[in-house]
Amino acid sequence: MQTPTTFDLAAFVDSYVRVWNDPDPDSRRKTIAQLWAENAVEVTDNARYRGHDALEARITKAHDDLVDKGGAVFVSAGDASAHDGAVRFTVFMHSRSGGEVEWAGAIVALLDDDGRIREDHQFANPPMPGGAPLR
Repeated sequence: MQTPTTFDLAAFVDSYVRVWNDPDPDSRRKTIAQLWAENAVEVTDNARYRGHDALEARITKAHDDLVDKGGAVFVSAGDASAHDGAVRFTVFMHSRSGGEVEWAGAIVALLDDDGRIREDHQFANPPMPGGAPLR
C-alpha cells in the first residue's frame, strides 16, 4: 500500500477529474489504465462498470454527452482527503461559461496496493441551493 509520503493526493484527484474532461480518446485510455486497476469497478446509484473497457465506454459517453455536446466541465471541490487506502473528494459539474453547479458527486475510491482504484463509488448529490463556490 502506498504511504502518505509516496501518494500524491492532489495529483490523483487532478487526474481523476481531468479524465472526464479530456477530449483525446488515447489520452483518456492511458489515464484510465493509470488510475484504475484492470478489474476495477465503478458503482453509481444505478449502474456498475467493471474493467477498463467498461470504464472507458462510460467516461467516453459522459464526455461526449456532457462535456463535448453539453458544454459542461468537471472540477474538483478541493476537499480531498485520504487514509488507509481510501480517498474521498467531491466533483462539481457546471457550464464551461461558469454559473451554478449542475451536478455534484461525492467520490469514494478504495485503492489497491499499487495506489490504483479497485473500487470507485460515486454518490450523486443534488446541486447546492444557489450554486456552490467554484474554484
